[in-house]
Amino acid sequence: MSLIDDLDSYGEPNDVGPDDKAPREPRGSPDTTTEDFRVWTFPAESSESIPDIYVVARDPDPLDFRMWIFAGRGEEAAFVLRSSHRYGPEEADEVSASECCEVLMEGQSLRKTHCPESVARYVEATTGATVTYPDETPDRSDDSVIQY
Repeated sequence: MSLIDDLDSYGEPNDVGPDDKAPREPRGSPDTTTEDFRVWTFPAESSESIPDIYVVARDPDPLDFRMWIFAGRGEEAAFVLRSSHRYGPEEADEVSASECCEVLMEGQSLRKTHCPESVARYVEATTGATVTYPDETPDRSDDSVIQY
């Protein structure tokens, strides 16, 4: 399974500045490891039942690193960030930041197309939550008749 199929647009757009560091995986051992992913979960600030979840590709070839972050919000897992690196930390000093990494964030350039279906399915199966995306209008059909 290829999780990396968008290198033709790598770095365009990029939501971090040239001097900003792009995130890498959390410290410590992952909570879960699968054939395709290493996964860390953390208590969410906006959900009592759905954790924040960091999904890191185990083999992001031809990249060095790719991570998708989902924030627990109520009963949903919101796709909020994707971080990618072309080079390992030891190689990164030798290339420009725009070539080295790409970060796409909610509210800026992040879109549903930046999350492979296999990652979203894994998050939904793991958390029991529905994955939502920054460029989708939320389903309000179960909400109160009063819309804020």
